[in-house]
Amino acid sequence: MTPVGELPKMRKPKKAKFEAFRELWAVNEPVPSIAKRLGVTDRTVERYRTHLEGPRRPDYYALWMPLVLEHLRRYPGSWFTDGELSRVLLNRDNVLRCTLERMTREGLAVSERRTVNARGYKAEQGVWWWRLARADEPL
Repeated sequence: MTPVGELPKMRKPKKAKFEAFRELWAVNEPVPSIAKRLGVTDRTVERYRTHLEGPRRPDYYALWMPLVLEHLRRYPGSWFTDGELSRVLLNRDNVLRCTLERMTREGLAVSERRTVNARGYKAEQGVWWWRLARADEPL
């Protein structure tokens, strides 16, 4: 992915549209108006905006990972669903999945797909369960 603010690799016609987008975006032109003027879709305008300003969704990993890690360390060997961890730690449902997946990639947590949910009922699509990784487990 191209770093925020840096122009992505584009052919000349697209680069010209991107430059026109920059000028219109600088004067706070609405997305539908920019799309109509440039002859592109709203989604393309949003992609251009992402190249220019970065993603709108903030990265909560640095904030949430220590909370999850502390909780998992408090209950070593116990398995939790992402929904359970979200409710306990953040008072919300199912917002920790990305954080837990990254923790798994970094070797801090272990995940397992099971056919039962947190209440012990059969889950047709399966449910991901998470626990603290042990030091002797490979990544």
